[in-house]
Amino acid sequence: SGYTVTLAVTNTSNGSLAPGRLTASTNNLYTFNSRIDMQTWAEGGSRIPTPNLLAEQSVGAIQPGQSLEVTLSAPADNDQLKAMTTWGAKPVLLAYRSGPGTDTGNGKPQASVGTFLTRSPDGLATAQTPALEVSMVLPLTTTGWTVDHSALHHLMTGERTDKKNAGNAAANGGDKGRNNDPAQSSAPSRTTGTTDDSQTTPDPDASQSLVLSDRAQKQQKDQSQLLNRHPQLGTVA
Repeated sequence: SGYTVTLAVTNTSNGSLAPGRLTASTNNLYTFNSRIDMQTWAEGGSRIPTPNLLAEQSVGAIQPGQSLEVTLSAPADNDQLKAMTTWGAKPVLLAYRSGPGTDTGNGKPQASVGTFLTRSPDGLATAQTPALEVSMVLPLTTTGWTVDHSALHHLMTGERTDKKNAGNAAANGGDKGRNNDPAQSSAPSRTTGTTDDSQTTPDPDASQSLVLSDRAQKQQKDQSQLLNRHPQLGTVA
C-alpha cells in the first residue's frame, strides 16, 4: 500500500527560515534486535544509518512561530519499499534541512525525528506470522494507602505479640499449679483455651497497619469491571 506520513514543521526561532526540504529515509536491510533498540531509536539516542530515500518534499519559507504541514508519500512500487524482503519494523528518519546545501541534500539537518514503518507479510514467500492481538498494559497502582504507624511499629517490633505470649505463659503457670489440686483435676483447663486463641487468632495489629481508602478501592473495582467487559483484549496488569 506504500508509505505516507504527515507532519508539521514549526519555526521556533526568532528569525525566518529559508525555503528547505523535508526527507524520509530508511534502512531497508536493518533489523531491530530488541525493544530497547527500538526505544533508543525513537528517543534519538541511536545512530542507525538511513541511506535509502523514501520520499522528499520541498518546504517554503517559514516565519517565526509559523508551522507548515507537509505530507511525504512513497508508492507501493517504490524501489526501497520493494527491497524490504522481511517482515518487521524498519527505522525511518524524518529530516528537515534549510539554507545552503538543501538542494543537494548535504545541508546539516536542522531538525529530525526517528520513527518506524512496518513491512507487512503480503507478497513475501516466507511463512506467515500469526496475527498480533491487541494488548493493554494497566498499572494497578494507587496513592490511597494510609499507614497506621502505631500498628506498623507493633508489626515490626513484635511488642504486642511478646506481651501476649508473656501473659499466656503466666496463665499457663498458674493453671498448672491449680491443676495439681485433685479437687480441680476434673475442671476444664483454661490454659488450653488461652493457648489455642494465641495460635489461631492473628494479631489485629498486622492486618490494620495498611488501609486502602474508599476512593482507591472503588477505582480498582472499576478497573476490574472494565477488564471483564472486554475479554477480547489481552491485558497485562
